Amino acid sequence: MYVINERVADMLLDKLGNDLKQDSGRSIFEINPGPGVLTKKLLQSGFERIRVFEPHNEFIPYLKILESQYPHNLVLVPKDLTTIHTLSTRCKTSESTMLEGISRRPWHEDSPVTIVGVLPWKQYTFLRHMLWRLSNMSGLFSLGRCQFCLYIPHKEYWYMTAEPGILLSRYRATTVYYRLFFDIKLLHREPRSSFHPPGSEQIVKSSGKTFKDDGHMYLVELTPKRDLLEQLPKERLPELYFFVRQLMNARKAKLIAIMEQWVPKCGPRLIKQGYTIYTRTGDLTPRNYMEVFKQLSSWSEYPDSSFSAAIQTVKEQMDDLTS
Repeated sequence: MYVINERVADMLLDKLGNDLKQDSGRSIFEINPGPGVLTKKLLQSGFERIRVFEPHNEFIPYLKILESQYPHNLVLVPKDLTTIHTLSTRCKTSESTMLEGISRRPWHEDSPVTIVGVLPWKQYTFLRHMLWRLSNMSGLFSLGRCQFCLYIPHKEYWYMTAEPGILLSRYRATTVYYRLFFDIKLLHREPRSSFHPPGSEQIVKSSGKTFKDDGHMYLVELTPKRDLLEQLPKERLPELYFFVRQLMNARKAKLIAIMEQWVPKCGPRLIKQGYTIYTRTGDLTPRNYMEVFKQLSSWSEYPDSSFSAAIQTVKEQMDDLTS
C-alpha cells in the first residue's frame, strides 16, 4: 500500500513536526515508498538523511531519479524493511548491512531513526516483531529509541488500544507490549481510498460480536518510553516479554493459580497487593503486568522457580538460532 495522494503526504509531513526536521542527526526510514510521493515531499521539506526501502522493481526508476537529484540526502535500498527479521536467512543480507551508517544514541536521548510510511494489514507482523526486538534491544533498537510514524489499519489500532477485562479476544499480549514499551499517539485518520491499492475491509469476530473496520487507516506515532530502562533493567525485559506471553496465552485463567505453579504459596503476597483468587490474567492492565513481574523477579524463590527455568530454556534456544 502506497502514498499516492499529495495531501496525505503533506498530512504526514505536518505531523512529523519541525523538531524532527531540526534534528540533523536523525535518519528517516521510509517503508513502501512506491513512486516516491512522500519521499519527494520529505526531501523538499529539508530532511537531510533519508533511506527508502523499496523491493519492487517497477518503482526503482522513480526513486533513482530522486536519488540522483539528492545524492547527499537520499539512499535507496532495494529491500523490504518490513521483512528485516528474515533477510539474514532468506536473502543472506544481515540486519547490520541494512542499518549501516546509522549513528547510535543512548536510550534516554532522542530517537536516532524515525520509520515512516504505510503499513497494510498484510505487513502487520513487522510491528509485532519490533515488539520482540525492543524487549531484546536488538535490530533497530540496538541503535536507540527508534520511533514509528505509520499509517496502520484500523484492525491493528483496535488491538493496540484495547482495554482489559472487556473483550478478551481483543485484549492480547500484543496490546500489553504496545502499552508497556511505547508512548502511543493517534495523529490522524485517513480514508483507505486515499491509498493505493485501497485494500479490502477487515472483519474480526470477537466474543460472539463482529468487528468491521471503519474504512480508514490510522496515522499513529509510536515512541519507545524514555524511562523504560528506569522501570526495569535491560536484562529483565526479555523475561517480562515471556511473562506477559505466558499469562496472556490463557486470558480467562486465574492469575494466582498460575503464579503458584511457578512459586508455590505466593498467593497471599499477591492478595496483599489487591488481587483475588478470581482475578483473571486478562483483567490485568499493562501497568499491573509490570508491577506483578517486578514483584515476581524480586522474590528470593525466583531464580529457582519453574518460570525462571523455562526462560533459561528459551534463551538457550535463541542462542542456538543466532549462533
